[in-house]
Amino acid sequence: MGNILIGYEYGLGMGHLARMLPIARALLVRNHKVVFFLRNPHECTKILTRENLPIIPVMNIRANIPELRMKPRYNSYSDFMAIAGCYDLENLFTVTLSWKTLFDIYKPDLIVCDHSPICCLAAFGRIPVVLIGDGFTLPPAHESVFPIVNVNGTSTIVDSDRLLENMRAVQKMHGHRIPQTITEPFRTAARLFCTLPELDHYPLMRRDTVIGPPPNDLFEPVDQPKKPRWFAYLKAEFPITGRVLESISNVKIPGEVYINSLAPEGAERLKRNNIVVHHEPPPMNEILPRVSVVLHHGGNGVSCAALSAGRPQVVVPMYHEAELTGGFLRRMGVGHVLYMKDAQSMDIGALISETAENKAMMERAQTVSRNIHARGQYRFLETCIETCEKILAG
Repeated sequence: MGNILIGYEYGLGMGHLARMLPIARALLVRNHKVVFFLRNPHECTKILTRENLPIIPVMNIRANIPELRMKPRYNSYSDFMAIAGCYDLENLFTVTLSWKTLFDIYKPDLIVCDHSPICCLAAFGRIPVVLIGDGFTLPPAHESVFPIVNVNGTSTIVDSDRLLENMRAVQKMHGHRIPQTITEPFRTAARLFCTLPELDHYPLMRRDTVIGPPPNDLFEPVDQPKKPRWFAYLKAEFPITGRVLESISNVKIPGEVYINSLAPEGAERLKRNNIVVHHEPPPMNEILPRVSVVLHHGGNGVSCAALSAGRPQVVVPMYHEAELTGGFLRRMGVGHVLYMKDAQSMDIGALISETAENKAMMERAQTVSRNIHARGQYRFLETCIETCEKILAG
């Protein structure tokens, strides 16, 4: 059986954890030795304490890039790689040295990872990688540069040649294989695309195996509830969450919330307004049938869940790829996306009420849901495990 490192190097919230844990569990059942790595253990403690799984927190480097200070929306995945450590040679050496040390200690036969650019570089030419991603986090890598993802962008914001020069330099320092292009370390042993095609950031260039969302992010179409109701899934530390909470406290129709890291006084204020407060993420299969609209930050898991169940969405993005996801929903006519400047001034409570009672939007959401399920079942977990064991066997 194999030694497997599995996890994610970047990503907030619990979406990446929820995606990767079922794979880790299934590999353990097959007697593989599994070690889980993740960026944000402090956010995921309630889930991790229920798992009998060794974990490793990975280095938390997110560089402040001069070019991106002026344009916080990156134009391609290479701009994100600059933030992740590739912009500065010393930073990149430190992070790759950390990965090299982990590889030397655990001696993995295989790495299964999501949104892990520096891990992929450190493993390049040494260890086979199964790369899993949802749209932006799994950019096409068959060309010499990553494609532009920002609809308003014409080129990368950060010079890709600079990043490649640093990548080549650290690989030479470590005595490992040197990439010829910035994309080469992402041409891994397997690349598995794990979201709905409706939410793909690169639909015209996708060549990867489509395995669909994990089962916990995909639901059967459900009829509209008899009475309007809303659900909000938010993070307390987002700069404008306080403003959002103030606005949704005044929604006239019933609602429910889960807000990660919400202070007790905030929860009490919501309860006084007859809003149901969940202290752990509630099962979406229970929430979706009884609500008319979902308010969230645009994470892929919640987006897939609401879209597959036929529920309109209001997205308040925390990061650029979530803005793109919100744009997809808006263009499909099944949701709204509120950029930070809009969310600071708009009456979000009124927008939620309007969306919850918008029959035309609900009908469009139901149509999209039926189209998703007409394509047939996805084999997310089965394909992941079959792919891993085929590589280990080879």
